Amino acid sequence: HGHLFVPIKYSKNKELGMWVYTQRIEFRKFISGEKSRLTQVNIDKLKLLGFVFDTAKCSWGKKLYEIKNYKAKNGSINIPLTDKRFRSLADWVN
Repeated sequence: HGHLFVPIKYSKNKELGMWVYTQRIEFRKFISGEKSRLTQVNIDKLKLLGFVFDTAKCSWGKKLYEIKNYKAKNGSINIPLTDKRFRSLADWVN
């Protein structure tokens, strides 16, 4: 899919989704100073691959990207709530 934003409940590969989730938990432990199975070397390798540790920031960035594309195609970010294709984006903007 060209990205490493893998959800925990990734239906096509549940083991991958769980592994990614575990890495995110271990990363949070590492940066807070708790004992973690991740090392700085592991973290650096994952970062080089573009691994998404902070899903909240990634989700926000993804929505921003979608809004930029919407505006480029439609001339504004006034997304009608009635348009089911863009309902989640309209909710996010409003």
